[in-house]
Amino acid sequence: MHSPLPATPTLIHFGKAQTETQITLTPGKHTLQLVLGDYMHVPGNHPVVSKKITVNVQ
Repeated sequence: MHSPLPATPTLIHFGKAQTETQITLTPGKHTLQLVLGDYMHVPGNHPVVSKKITVNVQ
């Protein structure tokens, strides 16, 4: 994790200091996780990541 993480439909950047968001998920199993990056969207040498959570959308 030494390269910038690109913004994609499944990788959301919070570059405007957002504290929340809404996402639309298709039915099925989804795994969510937060990764802290710097202003260039690069995780640190010792990445700060949340625990993964799994949600099932019916």
